[in-house]
Amino acid sequence: MNRITKVLLGAGAFLCMSGGLLALTGWAAGADTQAMRGVGIHSHSGSERSYESAPDETGYVEDMDLEPFTKLDVDLSLGDVTIMTGDSYGVILDWHGRNYLLSYELDDDTLQVRSSQSVNWDLAGHSASVTVYLPEHTELEEMDVHTSLGDAYLDDVCARQLKASSDLGDVSLYDTTAGELDVTCSMGDIWLDHVTAGSAELTNSMGNINAETLTTEQSLDVEASMGDIDLRGDLCGETDIEASMGGIILVLSQEEASYSYELDVSMGQLTVNDQTMPKRASRTGGPHHLEIENHMGDICVTFAY
Repeated sequence: MNRITKVLLGAGAFLCMSGGLLALTGWAAGADTQAMRGVGIHSHSGSERSYESAPDETGYVEDMDLEPFTKLDVDLSLGDVTIMTGDSYGVILDWHGRNYLLSYELDDDTLQVRSSQSVNWDLAGHSASVTVYLPEHTELEEMDVHTSLGDAYLDDVCARQLKASSDLGDVSLYDTTAGELDVTCSMGDIWLDHVTAGSAELTNSMGNINAETLTTEQSLDVEASMGDIDLRGDLCGETDIEASMGGIILVLSQEEASYSYELDVSMGQLTVNDQTMPKRASRTGGPHHLEIENHMGDICVTFAY
């Protein structure tokens, strides 16, 4: 696929996603407004603990005395998700809206949080949030957090395998450590601050990718279809960055001698350490490697002096 084709596909994706968002808004405005009410049920059996509810307009569940778990799986249709440290393992579910509810289940070593709704649910007047607490210095084996419509916020967490994603919303990670990190946004921004990962993948279809004090030990893969990329930190091993429409800024804590690189701009300007370069620039030598390509936008790379 040539570069012009990629740019045209990116523009087409923008129009399609914008149309989809307008369709979603129209569907919400014309959805069924019939309300149903119900009661919640707590269930405790051995190491299992769960909360189930019938549809209601509002709901609130707080359980701050959960048994320890090593895996976290959150998947919401609508709602914000926050994962943060606390005094113990805990979960808080809070939702408002007709025919929409949240539930959780702790089975052995996995905490699972889910949402459900009727077919004709009405987005107007709906809101939801999930907060999961982990004791300080806890390292989970797996953490998978996804929300279709809402933001995901992770603060001071650690996991061997960590996935965080939002279809329509931002994903923010602060003071986070992961062996394998995978962050994905469809329409929203990715924000990273003081994040360390063995290997990391950052993917955004329509939005910006910003990282302050990002450390990768083995590899980093970044792909943005429409949006800017701004990464600052210590990137080791193999770093591969590709943008279709948007600028790329890279500020590295190591000197230029530490890297070999291949830099390629199709429609834009290439700058290395404040010096304008030709459309393509390469360098050999150094224990780390950069592969950066931008089809429509600038590339600006700054190494430590």
